[in-house]
Amino acid sequence: MGGNAGFPNSPTAASLMESNFGSPGNLEAVVRISRVLSSGTPEDFLVGYFFDSAALRWNGPFPIIADGQPISGVTGAPALIQSRFGKQGNFELLVPQGNRLVHYFRDNDAGGFPWHHVADLPVPAAGTMGGNAGIPNSPTAVSLMESNFGTPGNLEAVVRITPVLSTGTPQDFLVGYFFDSAARRWNGPFPIIVDGQPLSGVTG
Repeated sequence: MGGNAGFPNSPTAASLMESNFGSPGNLEAVVRISRVLSSGTPEDFLVGYFFDSAALRWNGPFPIIADGQPISGVTGAPALIQSRFGKQGNFELLVPQGNRLVHYFRDNDAGGFPWHHVADLPVPAAGTMGGNAGIPNSPTAVSLMESNFGTPGNLEAVVRITPVLSTGTPQDFLVGYFFDSAARRWNGPFPIIVDGQPLSGVTG
């Protein structure tokens, strides 16, 4: 992936689940890999692994290629689940890429299990929650699940947003999204309000 040969790649975040492939079920992981380019600039990308539950061994890493392109420019922790979309159940991936939050899916009913881009989710506008109006907010971590709302089930996400304040000090907050499984589109972001107060000051 074009890294500097003098700097080893490092795994910096991972999302792990058990799928319905194999018996009792393979473990599936998506891992954020940090590399340093020859220019000294970091350029993180995603790879996949699976633990074969029959052979009891890990396989990978495999670069994650979506619509012919590697998933690179990753700037936050990804989230991976298996949904009830499709016959086998697709893999659903949300990942921060700069000031973008991007949804990909793996078609587990197609030969070769190809990954595809679904959508870029809108992030809260610059200036939200006291951020600097001139600097875009960035998603930095994601939690993803499939709920029992809708058929086969809406995807639900909670996302950590990192703004840059006028002072330069970040004051992270949480927002929610849902993927309407009937209309096949994302809705949000919605500020998460607890007892009348936005959930801010997030540090992990």
